[in-house]
Amino acid sequence: MKLPRYLQLALVLTAGAVFWSQFADDEISQAPPEAQPVSRSRPAPAKLETAHATRVDLFSTPHSRGQDAAEKPPENDRPEEAAPAAPPLPLQLLGAWWDNSQRIVVLTDGKETWPVCERCRADGRIWIGSSPVNNWILKAVANDHLLFEWQPTHSQQRLELDELQSEPTH
Repeated sequence: MKLPRYLQLALVLTAGAVFWSQFADDEISQAPPEAQPVSRSRPAPAKLETAHATRVDLFSTPHSRGQDAAEKPPENDRPEEAAPAAPPLPLQLLGAWWDNSQRIVVLTDGKETWPVCERCRADGRIWIGSSPVNNWILKAVANDHLLFEWQPTHSQQRLELDELQSEPTH
């Protein structure tokens, strides 16, 4: 199979450009600063190392985000005592029902369920100040969210109620 003349020429020019680009960067970086060309269109970055050191994962998963955070070097040179972060809230919304215009939200941790209500007579009910799961305390009940506090660090997390905010129409 014989390549047409224009494809042969394009192949030779491409190979020459690749060969030249491999050695042209080394010559510029090894030249003294006075001999290096000056670009007037945009300033050169202060640190070339930092441009290559940062990596952005466009398709990250929760597992890979945890690994990336573990790989990051500390920002300060002196070691500091890092405050323990609160774990993710182990409770999830299971649903809600309305009884006499009172909303009763049902939470679960995958094993047990708890109704969140102030004046109901349900078994195992929880309200503000209750601790359904170890170290998590219900701090506030709002129309659009429940606020829980992680006791060891006193950090708070919201559990959004989304479509469970209003009574369904019949």
